[in-house]
Amino acid sequence: AIAQDRIDAFCNGLRLFRLGWSWAGPVSLCAPYRMDALRSHGWPHGGGLVRFAVGLEAVDDLQADLAQALPLLLT
Repeated sequence: AIAQDRIDAFCNGLRLFRLGWSWAGPVSLCAPYRMDALRSHGWPHGGGLVRFAVGLEAVDDLQADLAQALPLLLT
C-alpha cells in the first residue's frame, strides 16, 4: 500500500488537476481519500486512493500532468 503522505504529495504536485470534488464542471479535479477513515468496517487493501474528475483540458496536457506528479507517489 502507498502511504497517505505520498498520495497527498502526488495530489498537491498536480498542476492542472485541482483539489476538490466534482460538480460536473469543466475543470479537472482530484480528491485524495483516506479509506480507513471513511469505512466503519475498515479498508482491507491498506493505503488510500485518489478520485479523479476529468474536465475539458487537452488530454495530452492532463497525461503530462499525471506523469510529472507520478514520481511523488512512487518514491
